[in-house]
Amino acid sequence: MKKTLALFLFLIAASLSACQENTPSTRIDLELSDFLINPDRLIVPAGSEISLHVSNTGSITHDFTVMEIGANVGDRYDQEDQNNVYWEIEVRSGETMTVQFLSPDEPGTYQIVCSMPGHVQAGMLGSLEVVSRK
Repeated sequence: MKKTLALFLFLIAASLSACQENTPSTRIDLELSDFLINPDRLIVPAGSEISLHVSNTGSITHDFTVMEIGANVGDRYDQEDQNNVYWEIEVRSGETMTVQFLSPDEPGTYQIVCSMPGHVQAGMLGSLEVVSRK
């Protein structure tokens, strides 16, 4: 009976967690580490003030860069990509901060990266899904 109850509670918790991952949020907790953005898929409502609580648990400086819609840095972030940045913040090793930014008005998929040299190649990228507000 105890195992059945524990399994049931686990399945309920997993289901709720999966639902929350696909729900737009105006509050994001983000971790930058060597070399990972966690979570790497974010969903936010269009044209909303987003509160971003970001921690750099890595040993070096990282940044969180949101590219313009349709922009893709490809295999590496370079000088040309700087013209396609929507928003960015730099976070030093061991630093934690909470900042606000306005999400894009246009729904769609925006690439997120760490623009530090070599970090895209190391896997520090993801997506920001902007969805219409209801």
